[in-house]
Amino acid sequence: MIRITAVWTLSLLVLSGVALADPQPWMVKENPNDLSVMFSIHTNCPEEDSSIYPEIVMGVLTRSRIKGTTNRSPTGLFLRANVRCGLPSSSNSTFLFSLNVFFGRYTDDGYFTVYYPGYSEFGTTDADTLRISLRERTEYAITDYLKANFDL
Repeated sequence: MIRITAVWTLSLLVLSGVALADPQPWMVKENPNDLSVMFSIHTNCPEEDSSIYPEIVMGVLTRSRIKGTTNRSPTGLFLRANVRCGLPSSSNSTFLFSLNVFFGRYTDDGYFTVYYPGYSEFGTTDADTLRISLRERTEYAITDYLKANFDL
């Protein structure tokens, strides 16, 4: 019973994080057509080629007509995508996962601020659903970014 309650509570927290995420003043950039992007991909994820995850994120930016660059600017806003995967289940088709797509900003002195709530999801899934979830979370983040920068 405790396990079910913990999962339910954590699910509500994740859902509330997505529900609270809206365009924010700190998302506004002088040149909103360019955005630095960073990735952290855990090696336990099921894809043989882990470059598929950055390609998904960069694809969302391209379709949104934003030039994503993986060169971190010394200062400025960035988008980060973290993909973490746990060990596969006994059926070997599902596994634990954690996705976190969020914005941050580097300061002039080299530190950075992470802005929350982010666009997160966790649970058990298969490889196809993980790719879809990453695309959706990135789309939510970029939609808010576009609304903040282009008065949509």
